[in-house]
Amino acid sequence: MVTIMENFEFRHPKGKTWMRFLTKVLVTTLAVFIASWMFEGVVVDKFTTAIMVAIVLAFFNIFLKPLLIILTIPLTIVTFGLFLIVINAAIILLASDIVEGFYVHSFWTAFWFSIILSVLVAVLESFDPAKRKIFFHANFNGNDHHEDESDFDSDEKT
Repeated sequence: MVTIMENFEFRHPKGKTWMRFLTKVLVTTLAVFIASWMFEGVVVDKFTTAIMVAIVLAFFNIFLKPLLIILTIPLTIVTFGLFLIVINAAIILLASDIVEGFYVHSFWTAFWFSIILSVLVAVLESFDPAKRKIFFHANFNGNDHHEDESDFDSDEKT
């Protein structure tokens, strides 16, 4: 008898899942460290604390955030998605309760911290060459290259 778990692999279709996860954690760690430096109400004691915060945030974003989003769909729709920032702030406050050495002063500090953290992660991830989009040119003529622009003209040639 074959079970589902025997054939299940912990791999992303693009491969190297653990390396991508570690890269994401390190980027988030760096962003947490930078964002905590920007806010007086956020304290990160040391770099290892920032690593723990990144791991806890990853765990919450994987398991807790989808549940919170589903439970608050009506409120999220009414606020045109802005309530998701409140969910992010709540997750950061919860992480500050769990991780020793990570302190967030208030909800509004967590609110602004979550926005800055999201922006910093997006900016830092934009430097990752694996995340860059590659645009392909559709070639319907069968040629691998175009020697002149006439291939792009409409049906003028027959």
